[in-house]
Amino acid sequence: IGKVQVSSALHLAHPGDPAARSALMAFDEPRYLHQVVARRPAIRGYFAGHTHRNRVRRFAPSGDVPWVEVACVKMEEACELAMRAAQHNKEVEAAELAVNVGARSGLISALGPVKSDGEAARFINTTATGNVLQAMQGKPISQYMVVSGAAVVMPGDERDLLGWWIRTLAQVGLRDELEDKQAEYELLAASQVDWMLVRCPLIDPQPARWPALASTRTPPAFRVRAGEVAQFMLDQIDARQFVRAGPFVGSRQAMPTQRAAE
Repeated sequence: IGKVQVSSALHLAHPGDPAARSALMAFDEPRYLHQVVARRPAIRGYFAGHTHRNRVRRFAPSGDVPWVEVACVKMEEACELAMRAAQHNKEVEAAELAVNVGARSGLISALGPVKSDGEAARFINTTATGNVLQAMQGKPISQYMVVSGAAVVMPGDERDLLGWWIRTLAQVGLRDELEDKQAEYELLAASQVDWMLVRCPLIDPQPARWPALASTRTPPAFRVRAGEVAQFMLDQIDARQFVRAGPFVGSRQAMPTQRAAE
């Protein structure tokens, strides 16, 4: 296996010069995300965790959309504070800021556990959604959409063999994550907000090829492309087809006309 890597870098003759270091910040931008936001006026904000930084920035390509970084160094501390109902931890502040922006359209959460967070990873979904729901109280937020797992159970499910198999695999290999996501659904179901829980099977880190398959009864496929999940959720900002519902999504292996030709 051969590998070729091409890298480029900026060189400062005097790295200690504050003015020179400040000039480098012009290149510290998620440019590809700017392009996505510029094509999607319905996206009203970008929110990300950071090791130490709290800041809000705006860039010309994306207009008045805020790009927010919230410092949360140790997820264990954040979760502990959240469970103690602390009113000033960074996650709560981030949730309030997100709700203030999302009131104009909607919020999308695609959080997932990270192994390096240790024990705190078990509570990431319920912690985040709990904080968002609390911040949404009294705000004219339109909708809250959450990426979840296909093993989560909801009333009305009619799982076929594939759906049963996906849930069984999750119960065996992802028990903690499944318990967290199931509890997240219970929080949403008990709330008064317009939510949508997008239940995904195995997510492949691939761009969209076709519109995602969707079903409220059973998973339509064992895998789904990440780009198709994103496209589906962005489309639902306006379509609002699955309000207070949990559609399963999946990817086509080929479009029907393509399959017939083959």
